[in-house]
Amino acid sequence: MSDINQLWSIVATLVTLVLIVATAFEIGYELGRDDKKKAK
Repeated sequence: MSDINQLWSIVATLVTLVLIVATAFEIGYELGRDDKKKAK
């Protein structure tokens, strides 16, 4: 039973990391696009 709990905690951690990275890329992409618009 503890193995399943450990697996779940690892999966939850990975999912959280992926969401954080995806959000960071999304924000960075939006900022980059805004900067290009301002440059023009």
